[in-house]
Parts: sequence; structure tokens; C-alpha cells
Amino acid sequence: LQTPFSVVQSAADLPYSKPHPLVYLTVAEKLGVAPRECLGFEDSVIGLIAVKAASMKAVAVPSALNAKDPRYAIADLTLPSLVPFSSDQLAALDHQLL
Repeated sequence: LQTPFSVVQSAADLPYSKPHPLVYLTVAEKLGVAPRECLGFEDSVIGLIAVKAASMKAVAVPSALNAKDPRYAIADLTLPSLVPFSSDQLAALDHQLL
């Protein structure tokens, strides 16, 4: 399997799945990065819970059907798609990580 990512991890390969943070913590460990220095992108509330439980910043990208769900408020940033995600937004989130 070729991928442009340094680490690919599925919760299916772990003893706990989302909303448990293990999949995110495992990736951070494999990358050698502290979880609080990481940013997770999620399209589901269950996934957001996993990201936040891992002490990471979270970007929510909910489907149009779920966009008004108030539970997405736990995200640090919510976008309608990944298309508008910019380097300025990344820098702002990175500043929050410090």
C-alpha cells in the first residue's frame, strides 16, 4: 500500500475504537510527537470526542446534514469541507497549541 502519509493507523487494528483516543495516541506515538502538538480532522462527533480525549486540537468537517449539530462545538475549528482550510487557519491553531 503506497500512501503519502508517514503513518497510517486504523482503529480496527487496535483493542479500542473511537470514541476511545487510542487510535490518535498511537499515531502520535509512532510519529514521535506529543498529542497536544497534534491536529486531528474528523467528520463525526464520535471522532471528535476521540481527538479531544487524546488532548489534540480538532477540526470538524461535518456533512451538510450534520453541520448544525451542536455537538460539533467541541471542535477548535469547524469547516464545511477541507477546501477552505488555509495556512492561516493552521497557523492560528498552531498558536493555540503552544
